[in-house]
Amino acid sequence: MRPILWVIFFGLGFLPSVSEATSSKYQSGTIMSVKAHDASKGEAASDRLYDISVKVGNTIYVVLYNQPPGTINPEYRTGLSLLVLVKGHTLKFNDLLGRPQELPILSQRKIPETNGRSEGSPYSLLARGELPLSKVAENLARGFLSNFMV
Repeated sequence: MRPILWVIFFGLGFLPSVSEATSSKYQSGTIMSVKAHDASKGEAASDRLYDISVKVGNTIYVVLYNQPPGTINPEYRTGLSLLVLVKGHTLKFNDLLGRPQELPILSQRKIPETNGRSEGSPYSLLARGELPLSKVAENLARGFLSNFMV
């Protein structure tokens, strides 16, 4: 009886290592910019759709985000780091409440690596003026204050 239990325990111990090898891995991503989505022909105009640029590694993905009612404007999330899973033509992440979100990828572009920092890093965006320091400070302050105003 005991040898059978040992076999079962060892078998269950190896199961997680096998499943981890076959699953995709989440990566660290940073929200670089948020813009209101331009409605093209055939699309209804909406003020709740946003094009969000997320930097993952050396790639910037532009995803379409539909803001749920009662949530904080995504423009205040610029600079936020989160774990994302790029899967085919979608980008998956968990929102601040832990609910899974899956967004369609509209476009993607590679960023060349220079001097250990990529062209799309927050530091280089600040240096080129594409990410104004005042906007970063404003977003940090609002994000900080919104956590205490519940």
